This record gives sequence, structure tokens and C-alpha cells, in this order.
Amino acid sequence: METRITLPGVRPKANTNSLVIITGAVAAAAMTLYFLIMRAIGLHYVIELRYLNILIMFAAVIYTISYHKRIQGRVKYLEGLKIGFLTSIVSSALFSVFLVIYLVNDPPFVHYLTQHALLGDDMGPLAIGGLSFAEGLTSGSIFGFVAMQYFRTRA
Repeated sequence: METRITLPGVRPKANTNSLVIITGAVAAAAMTLYFLIMRAIGLHYVIELRYLNILIMFAAVIYTISYHKRIQGRVKYLEGLKIGFLTSIVSSALFSVFLVIYLVNDPPFVHYLTQHALLGDDMGPLAIGGLSFAEGLTSGSIFGFVAMQYFRTRA
């Protein structure tokens, strides 16, 4: 059992990597659960509902940056951008892996996506997963930038 010695007025270092991985994994699990619920009730064909994943990504990025600030007492601008970016990488990558595995097993849905989602006629599961990753990474990075306008340390 590890004991920690802390000095009065000194905050413990936040383990940023584990914070990013855990928050990203939870966000990916939430997006996966959301997709599976939509699939179960037959709404996965309503492509516009995927935009609700943006709210999950937004919550994950805001939570990660704010938690880091709470532990550290402050967050530097570039450090916060990095935390938001890495959170979006982890969550987008995990969700995209799930999506590719799902799409490989549901060719009619792949066909539906290529016909109705402006993806092109020759898109396969891997390309759709890549686009999903890029979309998540882009939105998460934008959210990190916006969040840092609020959380940044001015100095």
C-alpha cells in the first residue's frame, strides 16, 4: 500500500495521461451505448442523430480540462489544448473501432450510409470509421479550443 506525503498548500500532480484515457474511454462507451440504443429502437437510420455525439464529446473535453484545473489549481493554455485534443483522440479512436466492427457485420447499413450520407458510392466500413474518427477529432479539438478561452491561466 502506497502512502502519500503531501505538504500544506501543495497540490498533488494530476496524472494527465490516465485522466485523458479514462475520460476518453467513458465518452466512447457513452457514444457506443447511444448508437446501440438508437439501433435497438430503429433510429440508427436517422443519420442526423449522430450529431448528439457532439454533446458527449463536449462534456468529455470540458470535464477533463476542468478536472485537471481543479487538481492543479490552474491550467496553462497549451496544456489545456493538449488535454482536449488527446481526450478527443482517445474517444474518437475507440468509437471508430467499434463503428468499423459494427459496419463490417451490417453491410445493408453501410450501403444505406453510402447512399444517404453524402459519403460517396465506394465507401467501405474502414473509410466510414476513418471519417467518424476525423469528425470526432475535429469537434473535440474545437471544443478544447473554446473551453480554453474560459479555463486558461492568464499570465
